Amino acid sequence: MRIFPSHRRAARLAAAGGLTVALVGASLANTSFAAAPGEQSTPPDATATAVAAADKAVNALGLRKSSAEKFARLGVVEGGDATTQDVFYVNYDKTYQGLPVVGGDAVVSTDAAGNVLSTMVASKVPIAVSITPKLTAARATTAARGSFTSVAATGKPELVVLVVDQPEPILAWRVPVSGKAKHAGHDHGTGDTQELVYVDAATGRVAYNSEMTASGTGTGIWNRTGLSFGTTLSGGTYRMTDPARPGLSCIDYSTNAVMTDADDVWGSASRTDKVSGCVDVMYVAKGEWDLLKNWYGRNGLNGSGSWADAEVGLPDINAFWNHSANPGGVTFGYNNQNQWITATDVVAHEYGHGLDAQTPSGISGGRTQEAVADIWGAITEAYLNNPNDKPDYTVGEQVNLVGQGPIRHMYKPNNVSGHPNCWSTSLPTSVHAAAGPMNHWFYLLAEGTNPTNGQPVSPTCNSTTLTGIGIQEAGRIFYNAMLMKTSGMTYGKYRITTLQAAKNLDATCAKFNKVKAAWAAVSLGAQPGEPTC
Repeated sequence: MRIFPSHRRAARLAAAGGLTVALVGASLANTSFAAAPGEQSTPPDATATAVAAADKAVNALGLRKSSAEKFARLGVVEGGDATTQDVFYVNYDKTYQGLPVVGGDAVVSTDAAGNVLSTMVASKVPIAVSITPKLTAARATTAARGSFTSVAATGKPELVVLVVDQPEPILAWRVPVSGKAKHAGHDHGTGDTQELVYVDAATGRVAYNSEMTASGTGTGIWNRTGLSFGTTLSGGTYRMTDPARPGLSCIDYSTNAVMTDADDVWGSASRTDKVSGCVDVMYVAKGEWDLLKNWYGRNGLNGSGSWADAEVGLPDINAFWNHSANPGGVTFGYNNQNQWITATDVVAHEYGHGLDAQTPSGISGGRTQEAVADIWGAITEAYLNNPNDKPDYTVGEQVNLVGQGPIRHMYKPNNVSGHPNCWSTSLPTSVHAAAGPMNHWFYLLAEGTNPTNGQPVSPTCNSTTLTGIGIQEAGRIFYNAMLMKTSGMTYGKYRITTLQAAKNLDATCAKFNKVKAAWAAVSLGAQPGEPTC
């Protein structure tokens, strides 16, 4: 695995005029309410009304405890229904004496009339810390490296105020590190992980870790024949670059070159052919783009009309999202039979990590990030509805990653040993096993306990019987919940944001009650400060 990014990917991005380094929660250029990149400078009236109301709310609700704390608006995303787009989510980062506050972010949701619907805040604790470190950047880097069994690379340390997962705010060094982490459950296979390691600038202890990886027509390996996707003709040669979806290309991992072809008919039946793997990727990515647009009104992976490229050919039993370079990208390796793992749910899962990374506060924590990506894999399968990869709620069933069938079952997670059906305070340390309860919650919300559409029966943890609302509507609630993410997402916070999303989207409270019942059915009860309806 490469980091920050690889020299060859960096050269290609630079040549395209798109190389910037964007770490999660990177420091802000200013702390005013200036329009963020990608934001419209002259927004429609409803958007302007929503933004003005949110700006007023974020300062009026007592979220700033002193003049040293400032909020900067990062952007506004329209949610709700794909056609009406009548719910607005305005997200903010906080600084303290000019330093980024990790865990100071907030999201304000409003309606088109400027009525504030909710305010999600990562932390409300007052900040009063010295911004002079006792620990040097070099010593912080050494301490950060100590949380890895082997280190491939480190990035430049940066001073921040750390609030997430701390009893009280501290000054910390944020150090990007790539390698093999000592803690469990960081990837899909045997590859490295990329993390932001936060080192206490007074004591040198590692205070917090934030993961950065998750981890034409043609014939695809898994989606078979007749697949269509965008390509570009240049100098008599077709390139696997979709002109209608900026940023979407498929690249040979070995050469770092975009795939090319003479006749715009790509791929073969070979499951070890990288071009065929790329056919799958382009087809699925196109479908996920269309899904986000047509079902939920989102323009591209980043919300501003851009996607992210893919590489096929990683010599490893692994696949991952790489967010070390803007706009990120996905990389696919092989299974234990050397077949490229580019089935619909795997590709959509990795781009699901990308969506998570490019919605407020970045990739979800609290052992929820794999469930987030699994959910997008299932939604994309449903949207494409390809008979060669029928919609289901198993993960990796086609690619058979390690020769033991699906790696996760959303309708009954304990079909895979060690994956719990029900939430508890002792979830597995592996983020993949810990995905079970949230996957189960989503299945029960979408399909219920006894679906009539051919999907399997799903047990509940409280012996209740539930009726689902359908995967499209369940996905709409979940997407809107993601637009209210703040730092340090957990199972409990996702219960809160999904309930708030359901309330925002349905004034009758019917969907709110469905969301609540599904969480109760996986044993996750009421949370402090959650909405009522």
